[in-house]
Amino acid sequence: MDVPEVIKIPGPLPPKATEEERDTLRKWHEDDMQAKCYMVASMTNQLQKQHEKMQTSFEILSHLQEMFGENSRLARYEISKLLFRMKMHEGQDVAEHVHIMILLIEQLEA
Repeated sequence: MDVPEVIKIPGPLPPKATEEERDTLRKWHEDDMQAKCYMVASMTNQLQKQHEKMQTSFEILSHLQEMFGENSRLARYEISKLLFRMKMHEGQDVAEHVHIMILLIEQLEA
């Protein structure tokens, strides 16, 4: 994933970094920690556990985008559509029908 310049994570400072550069990096780390705390505090316990070891707010944001972004929303919609339109046909085994429904529900849960 290409990171826009605005949110690029600063690398280590050169050995002869100025005091202003050090202050800027320190401020960036403080702001990032605050953003990370806000993000984690607003999550469910399950999501908190998934993200507690991530170092930066950008990592958390990227992971959340993967989980809940446009593609996953479309996938959940398609699975829901299949589930709600399922009908048992005459002569179809009930166990097979229920098994398919359970698989779809598990996919939604994941």
